[in-house]
Amino acid sequence: MKTNFKNALYLGLCFFLAGCSSDDDQVAGPGENPTENQIVKLRFDDDFEIRENDPETEINIHFDQKAVVDGEIEIRLHLPEDVAVQTTPAAENDRLKLSIEKGDESISFKIKPTNDELLKGHKTISFSFGTMSQGFQKADNNGMELEILDDELEGKPKGYKGPGIDFKYFYQEDGKIKQVIRSFVDGSSVSSLYTYNEDGKIANIVTENGFDAGTRTDYFWEEGKIVRSEEYFEDVMTTYSLYDYDEAGNIGGKETYTSNESGEFIRQFVTIYLYFNTGNLYKQLIYYVPADDEELELISTRTFDNYLDKPNLFPVYEVIPGIMTQNNLPGLYRVEENGMDLSFEFTYEYNEAGNAVKRITEGEEITYEYY
Repeated sequence: MKTNFKNALYLGLCFFLAGCSSDDDQVAGPGENPTENQIVKLRFDDDFEIRENDPETEINIHFDQKAVVDGEIEIRLHLPEDVAVQTTPAAENDRLKLSIEKGDESISFKIKPTNDELLKGHKTISFSFGTMSQGFQKADNNGMELEILDDELEGKPKGYKGPGIDFKYFYQEDGKIKQVIRSFVDGSSVSSLYTYNEDGKIANIVTENGFDAGTRTDYFWEEGKIVRSEEYFEDVMTTYSLYDYDEAGNIGGKETYTSNESGEFIRQFVTIYLYFNTGNLYKQLIYYVPADDEELELISTRTFDNYLDKPNLFPVYEVIPGIMTQNNLPGLYRVEENGMDLSFEFTYEYNEAGNAVKRITEGEEITYEYY
């Protein structure tokens, strides 16, 4: 009888232990390695973006199950040369170590970009898994990208598109325009590179179209005002212009001289600029100078009117590239030249910041894009 009782007790204990061994929540004992179904697979958050001036941002690493052992993993940072970040815990040689405790379901680290207060453009950094202690492995999501939005660039004009034309703006670190690229439907493009003098004033613009040597326009300043510009083709000056100013300090006139066959420069055009009291350009009048240099002939009138109480970051017309003469959005544009008299009434759509995202007129739509 005693023997039968002992056998029954032994069998009951075996069944109990067998039931425990199939429990998914079993943890590895001291000195034991996790079994295959206990290995924790790790993955990053999905890609996202932050601003350069944001406070610390937490980056999460998710587990597919609870950790059954303590461990450690390595995170590798992949940074462009001109990007600096701070991490918690601190990284050494672009690598940081994260500790894992048994029972953890996720871990995280924090990152904060260095706000250099320079306009360098949006940058993308990435993370990947490095070495891992026993019991952990990377899931299919082996990496993550984080876009850092340059707060100095954010909101600046990026470009605009319309029928047959696509403009793109690029900036240098101080926020001034570095390059403008105009692309056309036939696949051709024109690139204009801007250079500034030591005072931060426009010094020259080099324009290239991919077909010839392109042109270079040099600008000359006196007492903070442009007084002369010179246009060159293949390092030979072909045109120069002289500028004068109205009482409000706006460019009020321009005389343009072009070279003839003998290389002599003759006055060919006179341009008059008129402004509203707000500083917005009102009219551009272009006169042709006949050979006798006597009576000027009006050949073109362009009128900008009905300005709106909205900021204008994409000027319809520039007297000097990069120098704003239309601080507000015009509601009317009229062209009188070559026997034509055309008027265009503009309406606009705006984003939450109050900046125009679309300009609409009969038969044409222009869309604006911002960084």
